[in-house]
Amino acid sequence: MDSAPEIDPSQYSIMVVDDDNTSRTIAMRALKMCGYLENRIALVENAAKALSTMDERTFNLILLDVHMDGMSGVELLQMIRNRPDGKDIPVIMVSASEDLMTVYKCIQEGADDYIFKPVRPSVIKNLWSNMWRKKKEREIVQQLAKEQENVSRKENELALLNDKLENMNQKVHEAVLTPISVIIKTISDLTKLSNIGPEVRDALGIVLTELSSSNLYRPAINRVLNGTDESSLEGIDSNFIRSWLLKEYGSFPSQSSSSSSSSSSSSSSTSPTTSSPSSAVLASLSLNSASTQGTEKSSSGESKSVVSEAIDLAPLASLSASSYAHIPPLSSLEDKTKQSLESFEFDLWRLDSEDSLIPMLEHFFVHFRLHEEFAFDLDKLRAFIVRARTIYKNNTPYHTFRHAFDVTQTIFSLLTTGGAKEHLSPLEIFSLLIAAIGHDVGHPGLSNPFLIATNDPLALLYNDVSVLESYHAATTFKLLALPECNILSSLSTAQYRELRGHIIRNILATDMSRHMEIVNRLQATKSSLNFSLPETRQLFMQILIKTADISNPAKPFTICRYWAELVQEEFFLQGDREAQLKLQYNPMNDREKQNLPALQIGFANLFVFPLFTLLAEVLPGVTPLLDQLHQNRLTWEKLSQETKKN
Repeated sequence: MDSAPEIDPSQYSIMVVDDDNTSRTIAMRALKMCGYLENRIALVENAAKALSTMDERTFNLILLDVHMDGMSGVELLQMIRNRPDGKDIPVIMVSASEDLMTVYKCIQEGADDYIFKPVRPSVIKNLWSNMWRKKKEREIVQQLAKEQENVSRKENELALLNDKLENMNQKVHEAVLTPISVIIKTISDLTKLSNIGPEVRDALGIVLTELSSSNLYRPAINRVLNGTDESSLEGIDSNFIRSWLLKEYGSFPSQSSSSSSSSSSSSSSTSPTTSSPSSAVLASLSLNSASTQGTEKSSSGESKSVVSEAIDLAPLASLSASSYAHIPPLSSLEDKTKQSLESFEFDLWRLDSEDSLIPMLEHFFVHFRLHEEFAFDLDKLRAFIVRARTIYKNNTPYHTFRHAFDVTQTIFSLLTTGGAKEHLSPLEIFSLLIAAIGHDVGHPGLSNPFLIATNDPLALLYNDVSVLESYHAATTFKLLALPECNILSSLSTAQYRELRGHIIRNILATDMSRHMEIVNRLQATKSSLNFSLPETRQLFMQILIKTADISNPAKPFTICRYWAELVQEEFFLQGDREAQLKLQYNPMNDREKQNLPALQIGFANLFVFPLFTLLAEVLPGVTPLLDQLHQNRLTWEKLSQETKKN
């Protein structure tokens, strides 16, 4: 990949197209701060003025608002590209985070890049280098697509990858997992003998619990952190990913620490005394978001507003059905749409609006006839979904209602196409779908370590343990308690207690500090899974929601890439905030050191591949996800190689 060309901002002419005067003014200020001259910046308020201005002047770049009165940004982009003088002009879409579906369409229609409102000098500074890099990466992706048409080459590459993966798995088995699996199976068999007493059986049960704790991963994690095991980091910047591990998972209990259960291990993993939790893997709100509340401490110890301690549900309780009557009804879904929702390749970004997600979510429940099984009104289901959507914040690129839908749709595809429904009861499926919708409800865009480090009220409320996940679970049940949203009213007391337990455990399982513990439990028991046991099905549900929650790297590359960029933007926003507060922050949060391929390869190798490989052994129907994951890694590795050349 050639080096990005140096530019002199004072020699470049830019047109800003936005129907909001404040947005135009902010963009002008940011451009001037980065060296662009005011007399070379044209501010226009509508599409007609933009086209007439292009007739009069030549521009090197156009910043185009996604939504404008009279003509959308998509339509204007198409008109610009149809002009002889507009085919090669770089066009960057400017968007609020709630417009991301439209932005996705703009990229498909030929936009060069996109940035978020309000336009910041730190973003303008890297505008040309980012746009150049993405252009080169698109060329590489197109080249790879052509190469992949060669079937024999693809088969050879996949075979090679499978060999490497098998070798990697073999090393892990030899080091930890195979002996543990044998020991656990042997002890499990002993507990089934009829000639042992209850005291012995209880003692063996305690041993089984200890063997399933996340401490088993500590030696492997230490080898990576100490640089003595590079096999899982092959082909990427190992220091980069090692830093990530140390920040996010370096708080695992030491080998000398004692733990009576896996739950206590999980609790200690979030303790602020065992790590420096101020950095984050999943990041934050916009610096300019006016809706954030709470506390965060600057370097001087002063408190600043971050995230509210609780969601006020009172306005939601008075929300009338007429206020969302414009949302398409469930009956509007065509059969081909229903069928597409069972696909692992479903692309939500191609939908016309977020409103269309509502009837699709309703379909997931109706497909399994849950409304009949548990006698709830579909109007109440819609009320619950709409209010959950209202609580999801639109001022973060990633943790939005769209993410909640994506996770729920992926679970639906795992249940149907993947075949997971065969192992679960209707009540368990019911709980899993509710948990998926609510698993990030009210998410502020800040990570648990960030909230803990800043002594946020939520961290204090939940004792630094699975802070956000506890908050999401509590908020979900507060919503369900509203009379107009109560789809649980016909459950018996026993059914309600069981469902509530499932939902809470499923949402808590999405806490990444528990990832190793839960995956290890599946690894240790996969050879003797008994789906007639409630504890096996509970573990299975946790695995399913975790799989869906981190499934973006296993989606078709265009979808995978878009989600990856949104996550990266959240990293950068948190980095901006942490820099402003003079807090220590992760290198991945530094927008001056972009390395999206390394981030994606490292995350996939360390977390996604092990989980998906295990699930495919238990549930062969999910193999296409694993195949796509392999293919995406090939693409990211190629992009990483080109990035290193640069």
